[in-house]
Amino acid sequence: MSDAPAAVGTCLTCAYDLRGLSSHVCPECGRPFDSEIPATMEPIDGTPLKPVYRFATAKVGWPMWFITTIWFAAIVWYARYPACVRGEFPTYRFLFPLLFWIWGCRLIVQLFLKTCSRDREYRRRIRLIPATAVSMATIALAIIVRGEVISGLAMAISRPALLRIGNRLKDEKDPAHAKHWAGIYRIEGGQVNADLGIIALFSADADATFQNNNGHCEWNSGHVAWVSINAAE
Repeated sequence: MSDAPAAVGTCLTCAYDLRGLSSHVCPECGRPFDSEIPATMEPIDGTPLKPVYRFATAKVGWPMWFITTIWFAAIVWYARYPACVRGEFPTYRFLFPLLFWIWGCRLIVQLFLKTCSRDREYRRRIRLIPATAVSMATIALAIIVRGEVISGLAMAISRPALLRIGNRLKDEKDPAHAKHWAGIYRIEGGQVNADLGIIALFSADADATFQNNNGHCEWNSGHVAWVSINAAE
């Protein structure tokens, strides 16, 4: 006859359902437990813990927080371009959907189980704060990006450098295809158009246009492949 412990709870570390196991060790994380000592487990009643409950009650580990931080940083980096440009980056198009899918789905599942589960212990273990915080931050960032706040700040920061590089090209102090960082934009060469009175600086990273209007560099609403700086500046 097997002396397997009659597991009556879940693992204190990873919330794995310990019922019906043939050992005294959690197979998920390796934490030992004793069915005769309630303090070594989280007490729980009802049916065995289903994967959806494990997903809803599991703690968010540091790898997920690290990946989420990288996601947010990547969105901010791409958002230095306006919508007509950043949409051309394949990677950017997947960043927001992935964030909403992973964290939004987690929050929806948690809210559903928190509301509908009959097991008080399950409901108590569900922590809504991480998924709620990330979901709200994602929505806030989406509003900021859509309002072109980040691209506006990026242009304000980069405008002096763009004008300076344009003037150096006009004065023939730089080769036509030299690469430069202009603030937080990378420029790859350019050309002077004396007829239009502009200096075209080619973007090294995207099909984009900076259109200068009386010394104020702004994004052109059209999809063209250069950056324009007024030759008179």
